[in-house]
Formats: sequence, C-alpha cells, structure tokens
Amino acid sequence: MNMSSLAPHIARDRRLRRAILQSLHRARANESGGWISGRFLFDVLGYSCPSSAGPESDSHLLALLRDLVAKKLVEERDDRDRRSQSFSLDRLSFRVMAMGSSLCEETIPPDPDIDDERILRRS
Repeated sequence: MNMSSLAPHIARDRRLRRAILQSLHRARANESGGWISGRFLFDVLGYSCPSSAGPESDSHLLALLRDLVAKKLVEERDDRDRRSQSFSLDRLSFRVMAMGSSLCEETIPPDPDIDDERILRRS
C-alpha cells in the first residue's frame, strides 16, 4: 500500500478520534462519572457516522481508543469480573481525561492525530 491509498484511512481515523473524544466529553456529567462502555461507544459512533466513516470493527475502535489512552486524553477501565472473561469492548469502559476535555474545548494546541479545524486555519 502506498501513501496515497492510506490517506483516506488516516483522515477517517483522525475524524473518528475526534468523534470519540467529543462523545466522551459530552458524557462527563452522566451519573456514572463519565464512564462509557466500549460497546455503547461503538454503537454511538456506528449510528452517528456514515457506514464508510465509522469504526470498521471492535479491534479498529479499540486501536483508536488505545491511541487516545496512550496520549493521556482518555482513561480506560477493565470491567471484567473474572479473569476468565474475554477481553473485549463489552468489558471495557472509557472516559475523557482533563487534557482530552481541553482539546475538545480548544484550550490547548491541536494534536496532529486528531481532526481539528485549527490545523487548517494555521495553514
């Protein structure tokens, strides 16, 4: 695969990371302390994005979430009751961290891996 064939996927993943952050940012005030299950997030993104722009699979969404966790924008919680339960979106929850909220509110510089119109304005 060359770079030009990857460009649509890179742009889609940047938009999805932004949509994930915005969904988690909106959920901050819910009664669960802002935690959203991975499955619920998958469903929300699936309904709010056109089919070609949404997450391709559980593993695709998990990879995007892990990118955000690694950047300290999102926190992950393992909700398995027993070690024998499978590791999956159904047993993981996520919430936005302060830096992720700041990125949504545009009070910190944009991240090149997350869709942000401020990057276009500076160009």
